[in-house]
Amino acid sequence: MPDSHAGYPVFSTTFRYALISLMELSRSQDLRQASTIASQFNLSQHYLSVVLRELCRLGLVDSQKGKHGGYRLTCQLDQVNLLMLYRSLAGSSPSGDFELETRLEAGQAEIWLQQVAERWSQELAATTLADLQRLEATRDS
Repeated sequence: MPDSHAGYPVFSTTFRYALISLMELSRSQDLRQASTIASQFNLSQHYLSVVLRELCRLGLVDSQKGKHGGYRLTCQLDQVNLLMLYRSLAGSSPSGDFELETRLEAGQAEIWLQQVAERWSQELAATTLADLQRLEATRDS
C-alpha cells in the first residue's frame, strides 16, 4: 500500500482513494486531473491514477487523455452504495470479504466478529455517495 492511514485501518487504501476521488469529482462538471486531486489530499499520485482507472472500468468515472484531460464523474451518486463500491473494487471479494463462516463450534469472539461484520455491511449498503455528499454539505455550512 502506498500509504497507511492508521485512523481507518478497516478500509483499504484503494477504497479510501476511491471515495475521496468520487466525492471530489462530484463537486464539478469539469475534468479534474489526478495530480490535482492527489496534491489536494496528500495522496500518492501514482496509486490514485490506478484507482481512477479502476473507477473508469466500473463505469463510475470517465477519462479524457491529453494535456487538458482528466477525469469526470459519470454515475448518479444516489445509485452507488458503499457496499457495492467496496465489493466492486479490485482486490475485494464479490461475495463480501467481511463475512465469516458460521460454525456451531464458533467461539464468542467469532460470533462477535460476525455480528460486527453484518452491521458494517448493512451500514455500507445503506449509505450512498449522495448521502456522503449531503453529510459534507451540512459539515461545510
